[in-house]
Amino acid sequence: MFLIRNWIGTNYKDDCVAKIIELGLKLAVDKSDKYVPKSSDYRTFAMPLPNLKDKDKAYELIKNIEQYTASIEATSGTNDLLAIKLYIARTLCNFEFEKGEEKLLEIYFEIGKVSDLAMRCTCFAIYANEATNIKNKFQEQNLDIYLDTARNGIEENIDKILEQTASHYEIVQSIITNLVRLYPNNAINICQKLNKSIDRDNAFLEALATYLEQSIEKINTDIIDKLLDNIVDVDIQKIAISEIINRLDGVNDNEIFILPNFNKYFEKVDVLLDNRVKCLLYIKIISILEQNKQDYSIAIEKLNQTWNELEKSVYKIELGFEIAYNAAFLNNTDFAKNILRAAKDEKNKPDLLLDSPNTTEIFSLSIELALRVFSGLIIRNNYEQKDIEKIEIIIGSLPSERQQMKLWSTLILKIIPKSKDDVFLKKLINSYIIPKLSKN
Repeated sequence: MFLIRNWIGTNYKDDCVAKIIELGLKLAVDKSDKYVPKSSDYRTFAMPLPNLKDKDKAYELIKNIEQYTASIEATSGTNDLLAIKLYIARTLCNFEFEKGEEKLLEIYFEIGKVSDLAMRCTCFAIYANEATNIKNKFQEQNLDIYLDTARNGIEENIDKILEQTASHYEIVQSIITNLVRLYPNNAINICQKLNKSIDRDNAFLEALATYLEQSIEKINTDIIDKLLDNIVDVDIQKIAISEIINRLDGVNDNEIFILPNFNKYFEKVDVLLDNRVKCLLYIKIISILEQNKQDYSIAIEKLNQTWNELEKSVYKIELGFEIAYNAAFLNNTDFAKNILRAAKDEKNKPDLLLDSPNTTEIFSLSIELALRVFSGLIIRNNYEQKDIEKIEIIIGSLPSERQQMKLWSTLILKIIPKSKDDVFLKKLINSYIIPKLSKN
C-alpha cells in the first residue's frame, strides 16, 4: 500500500494511473483483515481522477471509491472526505459539467452543516481552492457564486472562531494556507487578527511560503510586500526573505523575464544580522542574476565582504567550502576557485585547531585529567607558582571562556582547603573566574 500511494502521488498524471488505482482498491479490500484502509488512502486514489481520459473507467473508479468511503465515513477525517468529493466533482465536470456542478452544490450544503466553526471555515477554504481549479478549466461557465459564498462563509465566522479560543494560529493555519493564493488580502486580514505577535508572524510566514508555491507569473509583489512588512520578529524575517530568494532560485526560461520585478528583495538580504545566512543567500542571488544574464559583480563583492567579516573559526572555513560548492554550479567558476582557495588558507592556520568542537572536547578532557593530578600536588603542597602559570597557559588556549571557567572550577572543587583561613582558593577564583564572569 505504501508503494502504491507513493507511486500515485508522484505519477498522478500518468496514463497507467487508473490500473494502479484499481490495484490499490483491490489491495485495500483483500487485505482488510490485516490493514484497515484510511480515508487518506482513498484520498490518494481519488487525486488522479480529474486527469483520466476514459469516461467509463473514471465513473467505475468513482463508484468504487464512493462505495468504500461510505463505510468509513463516521470514523474518517473531514478534510480527507471533502477532498475526495471535490476530486470527484472535478472529474464529473470533465465529462458532464452539469453533474459536476450538482456535486459541487451538494458539497457546499454538506459543509454548511458542519457544526465546528473552525472546521467549517477550513472546509470552505479547501472548497474554494478546488472550485477555482474547475473555474480555470471551464472559464465559459459562471462559478463565481460558489467562490463568493465560500469566501463569505469564512468571513462571517472567522471572528467568532477567534473569540472562542486563545490558540489562534493553530485554528486558522489551514484556513490561511488554503485561502492565500485565491484571496491573499483576506488571508492577510485573518493573520492580522491573531492575538499574539509571534502567532501573527508565523501566520504571515506560512502565508508567504504558500503564496510563493504557485507559478511565478501569478505572484504579485505587492502581496509579498504586505506579508513581509507585517513580520516583526527578526528571525522570522530572515526565514521569510530566504523563502523569497529560494523561490527565485532555479526559475525556468519561461519565467526569467519576470525576475526584474523581484530584484528589490535582493537588497533586503543586506540588512540581515546573520552573516552565515547572508553568505548563502548571496550565492543564490549570484546564481539567479547569472541565469537572468544580469551583472552580479556587486553581489560577489557583498559576499566576499560578509565572509571576510566573520570571526576566524572552523565555522567560517566550513561555510567557505559550502559557498565554493554552490558557486561551482555557476557558468563562471573563477569565484568558486577563489573562495575555495581562501577557505583552504583559513584551514591551514594553526591557531584555528582548537576551534573544532570535537578537538576542543578531547583537549578539554585531557586537561581535566591533568588537573586531577595537579590537585593532588597542591593538596600535598608539592608545586610552585610556575606550575600555576603553566596551567593558566594550557587552559587559556581554549577559545571559549566558558570552557576555561569550567576547568578552573573543576580544579578548585578538587582542592581541599588546609584551614578556614586558606586564601589560595580565593586567589584562584579572583584571578581566573571573576574577571571572566564580569565580561559576560
